[in-house]
Amino acid sequence: STNSRLSLPLRPGSPGLPRQCGSIFAHWASVKTNRSIPSLNHNQAPMRILNPNRPYLSSCSSLVRKLRRRLVASDLMIESGEDLAASEPHIHVARITAREFETAKLAGALEQASLGDLVLAMNRRFVWGAPPSGAELEAFFAPHTTQLPGLHWLDDTPAWRLDKPGVKGRGLIELLFECESAELWIEPNPNAQLLLLWLLDHCGGERVAVSRFVIRQLDVAAGDVDPERLAEQNPRTINPSQGHVELAGRAWRAYRSPTPRAWVDLLKTDLSLLPQLEQSAIGLLEELPSVTTGLGATEMRILELIAPGEVQPFEVFPGDQKRNERRVFDYWEVGTLLDGLARCPVPAISGLEEGPFSLDMHVDPSRHARYKQSRLSLTDLGKAVLAGEEDFCRHNPISRWWGGTHLTSDRLWRWDRDSRALLSPV
Repeated sequence: STNSRLSLPLRPGSPGLPRQCGSIFAHWASVKTNRSIPSLNHNQAPMRILNPNRPYLSSCSSLVRKLRRRLVASDLMIESGEDLAASEPHIHVARITAREFETAKLAGALEQASLGDLVLAMNRRFVWGAPPSGAELEAFFAPHTTQLPGLHWLDDTPAWRLDKPGVKGRGLIELLFECESAELWIEPNPNAQLLLLWLLDHCGGERVAVSRFVIRQLDVAAGDVDPERLAEQNPRTINPSQGHVELAGRAWRAYRSPTPRAWVDLLKTDLSLLPQLEQSAIGLLEELPSVTTGLGATEMRILELIAPGEVQPFEVFPGDQKRNERRVFDYWEVGTLLDGLARCPVPAISGLEEGPFSLDMHVDPSRHARYKQSRLSLTDLGKAVLAGEEDFCRHNPISRWWGGTHLTSDRLWRWDRDSRALLSPV
């Protein structure tokens, strides 16, 4: 395509605020359709780089030879190329990714690499907050009807990207049925793996849709790769079978269960069909309250980084070339965890001058400046928790979600990292 728009879509709170989410990318797919596309302008300027191995627009009266299109979803990114003939047009769909600000940058880089000209952004987080209902999950990928804003897979895409024919309001499976193949590029972090489980489980009842997929597992986070180099990645591929679908469905149901038991039981089975699932399963279990400290692994890492004292808040956030290497939670979620350690009855952290960590704080320059200028230190409780001598939960109320499990002070599941054992509430 020659009508590329590479400017980033503006979303509330996104400028300068990387939202580090799990990503799924989809690479090449071929979609057959009999739709005509009268609105296409075939007299546009040629692409900056002509690659004979890639489709391009050809101006013919009765034949559209190649059109490349990408549909991206913040955690799902579908990139597509179309092979359109007058009698039997084809569309190649491909690349599914995640992140609001980051995804926009990655999508622009992929466009510059001539991998597509249409990007659809979709963002969905499963490692944080109460789980959505089954009905909400089904409606999310369905054709757009009465879903509320933010509850349809195309809602995170700027309106100008949806102007392409045959995209607006479509359901995911509806689109996949028109595909010949679709590659899913998946990051190694837990949220991306959960998205893969959801996607395979959602499409599992439609074998034709699943047969379109080729899974590509990235070994590094997309945010750690220069956007210009992302398109050059050639990760290992998996052609999902019924065994992959069954494993994904079992794991997805386990994560959404009201206790973590079924998720722990996954570790007793063979997970090799989905090579990054085991590590993600362990990473998520490590975010359960520890048997000794009452905190998850990311919270403990925050305390470790603050231990020297006089530490600025953003020094403890994870990210590329950051000392916090934990990648379970994103920017906003880590900010909320930091709030929870500092703004509670018996804080583990002192010195946080502003909050709560919200969009309102970010759009207020003076409040945001005060937050950034804070100098954090551990309180006596924080030092004792870090040394394994105190339990944070014995001093502060707990109420948060881990998958389908609601963790409360009276119903606190704990994880013993050393023995890989789950301890039920006392």
